[in-house]
Amino acid sequence: VIVTPDVSTEYRKRERDKAAIATHIEHIVAAVPGNVAVYFSSFALRDLVASEMGLLGRPVIFQERDMNEDDRNRVLETMARGEGHVLLAVLGGIFSEGIDLPGAGLLAAVIVGPALPAVGLERRLMSAWFQEKHGHGFRYAYQVPGMSRVVQAAGRVIRTMDDVGAIVLIGRRFIQNDYQAFFPAEWTAERSASPAVQLTALW
Repeated sequence: VIVTPDVSTEYRKRERDKAAIATHIEHIVAAVPGNVAVYFSSFALRDLVASEMGLLGRPVIFQERDMNEDDRNRVLETMARGEGHVLLAVLGGIFSEGIDLPGAGLLAAVIVGPALPAVGLERRLMSAWFQEKHGHGFRYAYQVPGMSRVVQAAGRVIRTMDDVGAIVLIGRRFIQNDYQAFFPAEWTAERSASPAVQLTALW
């Protein structure tokens, strides 16, 4: 598990850091000798960063907004062959939870920012209620669901006792204690501004 904190995925900083995020992803993909899933906090962030990326020589699959069960199964069948595809998907979506791609089906997951829920009236009311009842409004209304999606997506990598893989968390928030508190106990995360170096050594 590697945390790359030298970029921000916060909404107001995305335009500034989109090229740097894209470069990180390009280098990570180049260092992984097989399938990689890249999970973004939203389709908007995915499309913004993807427009900056050049994944030469690697077949890319985009999760579409309106995919049905047949579409999902076709993608999973393609990934299961272990032919070096790069899946660009979103956290909390049909490819980040409840799927099994053991062995060569998925060697690495790159997670670009925590998937915090969008701010709206319902979420503000929820945050206010949790703040009044428990003193941690932002944590329960935003961080808990956001980091739950991160952990679910990361869990797609290791599906059997024989699997070897990597999880790369991109974004400054992943080094903050209140986000790392949600990391599973078995994660030993190391910080790196050049995760491709560790990934090359892993394989």
